[in-house]
Amino acid sequence: MREKVSVNELLGNVESLDWELELYFRSDQPLDENSSFLVINDEDEELRDANDEPLYPKERGFNHFLSVANAQDVMSNIIRQNQEVSSKRFIEALVYFFEHDAFICYRKKK
Repeated sequence: MREKVSVNELLGNVESLDWELELYFRSDQPLDENSSFLVINDEDEELRDANDEPLYPKERGFNHFLSVANAQDVMSNIIRQNQEVSSKRFIEALVYFFEHDAFICYRKKK
């Protein structure tokens, strides 16, 4: 599988994606609500670099971001905290997880 998706498409479909898929982002663009991701099945990619990373994303300017399983967990974490799941909040939580290898904690709504 190789599919380019927007943040909104990822937000709307993340729970239905196979957890074994991987997400890649454009390294020359900021990660925000206007970002797009490349969703691939890493195991299906035959052409590899010296580090055993798939060449397809790299040749198109994409770097590995997170697994779909991670993105699903991030989504679940937002929902468990009773937060509205907007594209802005979703990307904020994904970036936080990417940078800290931890879930973002929101203050409780009053």
